[in-house]
Amino acid sequence: MSNKEFIIKVNGTDHTLTDETVTYIQVVQLAYPDFVSGGNKTASVTFEHAKEPKQGTLSEGGTVIVKPRNTEFDVIRANRS
Repeated sequence: MSNKEFIIKVNGTDHTLTDETVTYIQVVQLAYPDFVSGGNKTASVTFEHAKEPKQGTLSEGGTVIVKPRNTEFDVIRANRS
């Protein structure tokens, strides 16, 4: 484990991580600290400028390896239908 910091942008706001791997729930909770998964609550997460994969949709249970800077996430809350 390194002492490196990773700065990601979630819904336009910078956040500092100490690990290059970020999970779906971590990203959603950075965007919406009161978010609790389950029931009819869900969130749509897209990202770009990551290390692996480079861009796409982050699904529940998934992870993304981020770059030290400039990985961007967009999170939108939704209700399951």
